[in-house]
Amino acid sequence: MTDTVQNNLKEKLKQVLAANGYKPGSQKADICEFSFLQGAISAKPELVNECPVIPLCLMSGRSILTLGN
Repeated sequence: MTDTVQNNLKEKLKQVLAANGYKPGSQKADICEFSFLQGAISAKPELVNECPVIPLCLMSGRSILTLGN
């Protein structure tokens, strides 16, 4: 289940970044991703249990898009 949740979040994040014209890895993309993940957790707190990598990415500053590559 974790992989499915993580992959869904990655795809949605890619859509948000593309819609705003942000290139992954840029400072604006990093800020957008941080806000996106915070919003996802706020909207659905059980994501922390379903995908424990989310809080790790938030705390470390690593992009969720780079995981599994």
